[in-house]
Amino acid sequence: PDASAEAGEDAGADASADSGPDASIDTSFDAGVSDAGDTGDGGDAGAAVDAGGVEIAATGNTTAVLAWVESTTRLAITAGRYSSSLSLLARDSPIDFAGFGDARDPRLASDGFSTAIAAWRQGPDAGMRIFASRYNVQLTSWGGATALSPADAGNADAPEMAMNANGTSFVVWAQSNGDGGAKSLWATRGAGMVWDDAGILDAPTWESVESPTVVVSSFGQGIALWSRGAPAPAMSAIWSALTNIGAEWSGIVSLETPGPGRSERPRAVIGADGIVDAVW
Repeated sequence: PDASAEAGEDAGADASADSGPDASIDTSFDAGVSDAGDTGDGGDAGAAVDAGGVEIAATGNTTAVLAWVESTTRLAITAGRYSSSLSLLARDSPIDFAGFGDARDPRLASDGFSTAIAAWRQGPDAGMRIFASRYNVQLTSWGGATALSPADAGNADAPEMAMNANGTSFVVWAQSNGDGGAKSLWATRGAGMVWDDAGILDAPTWESVESPTVVVSSFGQGIALWSRGAPAPAMSAIWSALTNIGAEWSGIVSLETPGPGRSERPRAVIGADGIVDAVW
């Protein structure tokens, strides 16, 4: 429509033809993209693959890292690096835990200059676990995959994460208790190369925790939000919890009074003053 308005109907028709249903997006890495360190686990360099779930995080004024799900012989979390000054997109090897089944739902966060962290879920359908890997900007390399969720706590999904400029990070996720009951909210904190033991923030006795999210303040305080059902059918509300500087989580609070209807998919941002704005 904009092209038609500025250059007449012919220009608009040409634009429509170029971007119509026959036009396709090539998700493969072609000859113009550098395949750095590809081990073959994610497919042959230059081969067309199915890719999706792309995450991107800035690691400087002109650089960024990416993570996505790539389907070849399995679903793998593959990473890449971008430099606008070099006009280069370099594809790294898969960063997930090879040999532990399909990997899904990558999440990516960065401190903006030295470190990025990817988190994802991986494993058999009935035994998904949450993993993470750290990226060193100076070395342009990813560390090994680290399991964040316990092996005997049931199926884990819906990972979300956040990281501040000081390198403090939080990962939250929903995890079943192994007996088919309601899913609980789990969380862990990372500082440097060390992850705290994961712990349960909320363990409802009726409807499961859903769509968790997390933000972290400039001084290292984590704030988690999630949806949780109420005892009455077709009702849910948004809940929240926060940490002190020592990473101890406070008691949970409801951000609204449960009423008719459902509240889902909270999202939040945090300012330099520590004030959180949330929507759902």
